[in-house]
Amino acid sequence: MKTATAKSLPSFTRILIASLCLYFFAGNDSGADTVFVSTGEGVSVANANGVVTVFSNSSGGASGLAVDASGNVYAASSSGNAIWKYNPSGQGSVFANVQSPTGLVFDSNGNLCVSTWIGTASGSILKFNSSGQSTVFASGSNLHFPSGLAFDSAGNLYVANTANDYISKFDSGGNGSFFSFTGSRPFGLAFDSSGSLYAACAGGNGIVGSGPSEIDKFNSSGQREYAPSGVLGNNGLAFDSQGYLYVTGQVYLDAGSPFPVIYKIDANGNGSIFATGSRGDGFYGIAIVPEPSSFAVMALGIVALCKGFKLNSQRGV
Repeated sequence: MKTATAKSLPSFTRILIASLCLYFFAGNDSGADTVFVSTGEGVSVANANGVVTVFSNSSGGASGLAVDASGNVYAASSSGNAIWKYNPSGQGSVFANVQSPTGLVFDSNGNLCVSTWIGTASGSILKFNSSGQSTVFASGSNLHFPSGLAFDSAGNLYVANTANDYISKFDSGGNGSFFSFTGSRPFGLAFDSSGSLYAACAGGNGIVGSGPSEIDKFNSSGQREYAPSGVLGNNGLAFDSQGYLYVTGQVYLDAGSPFPVIYKIDANGNGSIFATGSRGDGFYGIAIVPEPSSFAVMALGIVALCKGFKLNSQRGV
């Protein structure tokens, strides 16, 4: 009786068997995205179970965060007047010296956009290429202590103006206009998969007014809709690959001072604490790197296997 070997099996059968192996080794879609958060000490990272560990404290206190296509993490250090760049292992160095950087976001071309206060109420938006060379993308009357940044699918940049409680909208040429008023002291901005814009409003005393912490949701016309309340002192915002909204802020867990937390909110507005930091520290900016799904890993594996079998068949293997 002849025993079948991997080499004697038809190519399709071998691909099927290998693909099933890839699927089981890759695991299932657990939504284990990597969550980076800026703190009063530097940058930390939270795993799928909400366990927070230090990623790097080289930059000192950081605010805005962004991750490029290669997995490098960028942190805005307002106190250090610099933008730090960390490789995926957490080794960092100064990417650019910038006065009072706050928000960070990458455009579709890989340029890093940075909001800065530059010691004035108006502030500006700078754009950096991969070499750290900068140009002024926007400045002037449509900015007032700019902080959080977000791009829509059409390439328009939205800016949270923390002092005057409103959001500005800039086209690709840097031409700005008023988009909508927000709650008190907006910081983080993020778009969901449907194109709705969310703003984290810390509450307290703004120039226009004062109010509680809240999360505002806007449609494409700038009309404010209902959104979940989040936590005390809402700051950073980001969506994960499954559509959950993550918000940084604080909560009182006992009679003492508040703890920094990352709050996780589902599509129905139901939220719970995802991760907790140390009392006396703070969570500020947040950036989420999607974890490749098992199906994506399997698809890549199938492509590689097909190429391998084609090459072997050409060699007569």
